[in-house]
Amino acid sequence: MIPSDSPMSSDDSRQYLRMLQDIINRMASNSSNCKTWMITIVAALLSIQKSIQAVNPSVWTIIFPVVIFYLLDGYYLAQEKKLRSIESEYVRAIHSENDCSSMIYSFKLTSDTREKVSLLYLKAYLCSVSTLPFYLITCVLLSLFI
Repeated sequence: MIPSDSPMSSDDSRQYLRMLQDIINRMASNSSNCKTWMITIVAALLSIQKSIQAVNPSVWTIIFPVVIFYLLDGYYLAQEKKLRSIESEYVRAIHSENDCSSMIYSFKLTSDTREKVSLLYLKAYLCSVSTLPFYLITCVLLSLFI
């Protein structure tokens, strides 16, 4: 709970958590849009390449957008996880009945969480079930069909 001597009201706290959740939802939506755009662009490039019947079709012209969208998707996923850690830090501070007014509308991580940010990016790129299998299977299938 928020201490009674805090300058922040419970409505401020709810609004802050709602704002964080909206941003997290936007990051998840952006991640989903990366997959949609990647499929659309790769399908368009494949159809263009097949329609002009290129003598020497290049796999790299089609794999390049897959890699770019993989990196962008991982970035959005890492940002989402970072915001979730900010949200959980804030909720922990509320439950410990500390004054959270300095945390509100601040997107800075504490020192122990800041050290974990590089791990968030690594996990988003290498250990995520939503990114690595999707893009890896896409690359394998593209390399087989081209």
